[in-house]
Amino acid sequence: MAINSTGRERRVLVKYTSVSAMPSKKWFVKSKKAFVFMVSLIMFLFLLSNHLTATVMVIDRVVASVDDDAITLREFELYYQSLRAITPDVTKTEALETLINRHLILRDARRMNIVMQDDDETIQRYISVKVRSFVKIGREDVRRYYNENRDRFEGVGLDAVYDRIEKLLLETEVNRRLRRHLEELRNSAYIKINLKEP
Repeated sequence: MAINSTGRERRVLVKYTSVSAMPSKKWFVKSKKAFVFMVSLIMFLFLLSNHLTATVMVIDRVVASVDDDAITLREFELYYQSLRAITPDVTKTEALETLINRHLILRDARRMNIVMQDDDETIQRYISVKVRSFVKIGREDVRRYYNENRDRFEGVGLDAVYDRIEKLLLETEVNRRLRRHLEELRNSAYIKINLKEP
């Protein structure tokens, strides 16, 4: 405690017990060097991260864009290889068109809050809600198809093949309406293709 000029006691906080415990000028110089080093290191890492990002962008170029969504070369190559496993004669152009359609459907599905476990499930659910639910195949449609293609059924009665014909007609109509719907989605989007097929 110390007494000030007014005679009151004033508490003084003693931080150091001796002069040797007080920080020296050397400590200040060391901390200044440490500060400069840390700032330099942070700037170096920042510049390095920008350089690495630019390098990654060059390596993984954009082969197409759907509005603000980019389709990278890596994404396209993975999709193309998986598609070729199912359809070996698919061209890169066809694969890219299909991938663009997937992007359009998935974007519209998110807009409608249709989100499932994976993209394929989301697409199937979207098609069910947006297209399939509006397709109705009547008994007369099945009968007409059966009569027009009777020779394909080799004497089998309508009742025996009814479900098969109904499913065929349903899938045909769903695909037709889906193609029309995709055209509408494509017309409302900005699509740029950068892929050149060899």
